[in-house]
Amino acid sequence: MKLVNFKILALLLVSYLLTLVVTAPLNWWLPHLEPQLKSNGIVLQDSAGTIWQGETNARVDRLGQFHVNWKINAFKLLLLQVPVSFHAYNVDMNVQGELSVSPLGISVRELSGYADDSAFASIAKSYKSELKGRLSIQSFAAKIGWNKSLGPAAGRVTWSGGDLVVPVGNSRKTFEVPMMIAVISSDESGWLAAVQGAEKQTYMEAQLAQDGLATLSVKRQLADDMSLPVPGSGASLLDVTQQVF
Repeated sequence: MKLVNFKILALLLVSYLLTLVVTAPLNWWLPHLEPQLKSNGIVLQDSAGTIWQGETNARVDRLGQFHVNWKINAFKLLLLQVPVSFHAYNVDMNVQGELSVSPLGISVRELSGYADDSAFASIAKSYKSELKGRLSIQSFAAKIGWNKSLGPAAGRVTWSGGDLVVPVGNSRKTFEVPMMIAVISSDESGWLAAVQGAEKQTYMEAQLAQDGLATLSVKRQLADDMSLPVPGSGASLLDVTQQVF
């Protein structure tokens, strides 16, 4: 009985300390957080509120500036969970969802939103290319443990389709990227993604295994639908394997 009481006391103490942390004004924490954030290309401006609930203007290298607001579900602190509902947006993108941290790992749920081509124009420009279209994500959810074990994952990512302009020799050529729909799922082997076109034709297949091995297979059908001349006749255009963790 004493052991049970001690566990309850320890749980309440930890929850109380977490509550103190998340309700402290942001101005108390920013001087300690800003050096680490800047080293990762993140600058916060006009921050207000607390870690529990607040807002800021964030400037992120290669992604631009956007407004972020968040709120922590304080009731779940008693369960040693820190679920943060967030909303990030600017003229080019709008994303919202919930990020949760617990002793078992980290998870994201109900992640939805979109990013227009202007949101990643600087990335395309670094490859001397231009890409038009919109990337949308619907109801994405995933869990991963601190030991890197992969939990359930599900969701849907859609590319609207649009023009891709790339340098070819001394000129530039335009290809039309078709609409693509990625359905994300999971099983005992890890996370899976099947990318198809509007007529259910397979464009890509990807997997992240429990051992951290990632594989990607790009199908020739994608090049055919883009009228992109690629030598060879195999079903796969590109197969990549990479150890992620």
